[in-house]
Order: sequence, then C-alpha cells, then structure tokens
Amino acid sequence: MSRTIRIDEEVYQALKRRAEPFEDSPNDVLRRLLDLNGASPQSRHRLVTPTNSHTAAIIDDPVMLIKIARNYKRGMSDAELYAVTRYAWRVAPKQHNARFACAVFEGVVLEIYEIHQWRIASPPKGETWDGERWEFDGVPAEDGVRLKYRGHRVDSFFPHGAQNPIRYVNC
Repeated sequence: MSRTIRIDEEVYQALKRRAEPFEDSPNDVLRRLLDLNGASPQSRHRLVTPTNSHTAAIIDDPVMLIKIARNYKRGMSDAELYAVTRYAWRVAPKQHNARFACAVFEGVVLEIYEIHQWRIASPPKGETWDGERWEFDGVPAEDGVRLKYRGHRVDSFFPHGAQNPIRYVNC
C-alpha cells in the first residue's frame, strides 16, 4: 500500500542530491537512508552495496575507512572505484599502520583494498593543492577479508557531523 507524504523544498533537494538520475525514485533514496533493505519493488535500480545485509561491521583488522561520496557514481567500474578510493587524501600514512582501505558510500563498505604502499600524490594538471596529499597502491583484499566487510555498515565509526572523510580503526 502506498501513502502520500508532503516534504518541503529543502528535503526534496537533499533527496535529489542522493538520488541517481533516471534510476532512483524518492522512495528508493528514503529506503536507503532508513536502512530498509534496498529499493522499492517498482524500481529497476540495483543496490549500490554488494549485499543487502547492512549489518554493522565488526572490524578486527587495521583498517582505514574512506568516505568517497563526492567522487562516487553508481555503475562505476572496479577500476574507477579503486581510483577514487586510493587517490589524493590528506593523511599521514607513516603515523598509522592501516593494512586495508575501505571504500565507504552512505555508511556502507563497497570494496576493500589491501594497501601495498603510500606515496605523495600529484595534483591533476592545471590544479594546485594546499598541503600534501597521499595516494596508495594496492589490490582488492582476499575474499575472506572482502566477505567480512563488504556490504556492512561502518557509519558508527564516523561521529555525527564529522567533516573528515577518513577514519582509522585498529591502527
């Protein structure tokens, strides 16, 4: 049974920012935000997350959680997801011993990479940065690690209102 609700313009604009054009309905966005196990039956939209579990992750490895919201687009290839996860972060890798980096979108781990090395990143041509940024080289983690974290919620590791997209766990 469908119900009608009224929302103000600000709420509507916030829903639009979280929607994938031509795929998400407002209901799909609300279902994701409310953790209601996926899209509505009328939608063709495939879920962003690899599983529907959305249970909280229990992290027992040295992990770096990286929110990729600004650069993530649904339907990205594996290579594109890796590129937006690994590149140009204001971090101090020598002060932390993270073994894995998790790509996090809307509080859910999309993918996890084993970090092989860190190096100073260069800005894209024609751009400059204030301060140093880093990038890592790595590979998708082994299946056992990926199964442990992919599709699980990690938003509890980010305090409400936190601006920093990086969180270290067990480092």
